Amino acid sequence: MDTRKLTRKIRRHGTVKSRLVVNTISGRESTEDDILIRRTVIEYNIPYITTLAGFKAATAAVVKTARENFNVKPLQEYEVN
Repeated sequence: MDTRKLTRKIRRHGTVKSRLVVNTISGRESTEDDILIRRTVIEYNIPYITTLAGFKAATAAVVKTARENFNVKPLQEYEVN
């Protein structure tokens, strides 16, 4: 999606249908787009991933948590081997 179109849509609606923005950059123009996108997603508290490796890790985590039950506990309760 065009960068300016995406940021206008976010500003107009306060959000987008998706709840995550993945933006990988390459080149000078992409860096300028990245700044605009980053400012907008931060302003609207939308999660933002900038690498394919980060996207793969986030996807794996979502899939794993959907398949398995897990409990959260304080760091101090973990044992050091």
